[in-house]
Amino acid sequence: MEEQLSNDYNIDSYLSHLENLSSRIADNISLGQFGDVTKLDIERRIIINKISQDASNLNSSRKSRLKLIWVNNKKLIKELEDKD
Repeated sequence: MEEQLSNDYNIDSYLSHLENLSSRIADNISLGQFGDVTKLDIERRIIINKISQDASNLNSSRKSRLKLIWVNNKKLIKELEDKD
């Protein structure tokens, strides 16, 4: 039981951090401040990998939250590509 609570906290913590990183990446890109984007993206990828390892612990709420992050990131990438 305690391990499950710990896993739930970790996943929620990862999702919150992933949302924060995505927002920071979007802000930096929109402001033309590309210096930290690579570092933030590497951190984002590490978190996605950790979430993937715990994918069996994702309930429908967490899956929806992750999907929303993914959709927002995809939209951001599309907007960035359209600027070029």
